[in-house]
Amino acid sequence: MKVALILISFFKKNPLNTFLLFLSPIFLWSIFLPSSLWLWFMETLPILILVFIMIKTYKKFPLTPFSYIVIYIGSVLVFIGAHYSYQHVPIFDLLKEIFEWERNNYDKLGHFFQGVVPFIISREYFIRYRLINSKKLMDFLALSFSVALSALWEIIEWLSVVTLMHFGSDKPASAFLGAQNYYWDAQSDIFFALLGALSALIIFGKYHERKIHSLLPT
Repeated sequence: MKVALILISFFKKNPLNTFLLFLSPIFLWSIFLPSSLWLWFMETLPILILVFIMIKTYKKFPLTPFSYIVIYIGSVLVFIGAHYSYQHVPIFDLLKEIFEWERNNYDKLGHFFQGVVPFIISREYFIRYRLINSKKLMDFLALSFSVALSALWEIIEWLSVVTLMHFGSDKPASAFLGAQNYYWDAQSDIFFALLGALSALIIFGKYHERKIHSLLPT
């Protein structure tokens, strides 16, 4: 109990350092003998870029502890998916058998958080810089940003696959796309990102606002 209280206190005072401390072992595990190093790099690149930006902007724009927790969960999901490749995450292979799914649906969980993370970050940015006076408009734009980012990722996936297949790399291209013969994979990915953003707004919206306002100068 005492250790937990110490960790919570350290996290409140050093949220970014705590984030990096707990993410590092997951990162090291993920990069150690992944199913494909090339695929691992492509899947984790957005998280690596995000973490780099978080470190560089920490002094000017430290996020709320809540945001670090959300980003941490999203990052862990990406590192797990990248290690196994999303379509072969073991626990979802088991769920596939139990529920008789036609595919491994771990990627849908990943895309759900692909909506949650940018929604939380963009909303925090809007509120703290007071860019938008209307709360409804702000929420709408944060939702729109999350969906647009998800759609952009699907375009990047498509362009990458087209390029790889042009050079005769069918297997890596198929693994990166991860459609698993599901015709509406891209559309459903974007839909799950929208669900994630909406869930973040409905469940954590007011709580997140309180945490943001606690950082604002009085």
